[in-house]
Amino acid sequence: MKYFGLPLGGNPLSMEFWMPMIEKVSKRLDGWKNSFLSKGGRLTLIQSVLASIPIYYMSLFKIPNSVVEVLERVMRTFLWDNQDGSKSKSLVAWDIVMSKQKGGFGIRNLKMKKIYGYRMSLWAEHLGTIEDCFIQPESLDCVRRVRSMGEKNWKQFAAEEVTEMRGHLLKYPVEVDRKGKVKPLSGNESFPDVGGNIIGSFIAIQENLTI
Repeated sequence: MKYFGLPLGGNPLSMEFWMPMIEKVSKRLDGWKNSFLSKGGRLTLIQSVLASIPIYYMSLFKIPNSVVEVLERVMRTFLWDNQDGSKSKSLVAWDIVMSKQKGGFGIRNLKMKKIYGYRMSLWAEHLGTIEDCFIQPESLDCVRRVRSMGEKNWKQFAAEEVTEMRGHLLKYPVEVDRKGKVKPLSGNESFPDVGGNIIGSFIAIQENLTI
């Protein structure tokens, strides 16, 4: 079972956990493309891949340095190898390639891990707190904790007494019965602030929009 393309319940500190992402990057930077791309074209492709694949996973999990080193090796090989596929030595040190201040190309430095920090700040913003389980969002402990906090926030939001809420991540007030029918929670048929129905009316255009 996977969560956002990575193994559910796996260990984010292990290399095995990150192999699906590493394989995706390697596939996108496949060596045969070297024959058709200039150095500038390869650089553009590297930056495009970095902007889509590793960054997505890094926003969810804290990436180990060992995985970063594997990714950087894949990118270095793709950038510097000859067009006939033969190996070539790196012409410039990779730390310089990453730094525009040093005259490089400005390739993102994955070791800085600012994306993970941004993700943790989102936890704090939406839930009003940071807990140890948030470090591993793929864990069942984190899923259960966030769910319970969302349920608590909804009860506080729907209560007659107005109290200050710690966070603003709410459970959507529906439940699914054994037959798969979705219905509002008992006593919560409408939103307390605007009065709209929890379960709206079905119209034909909705089905067309989801095809």
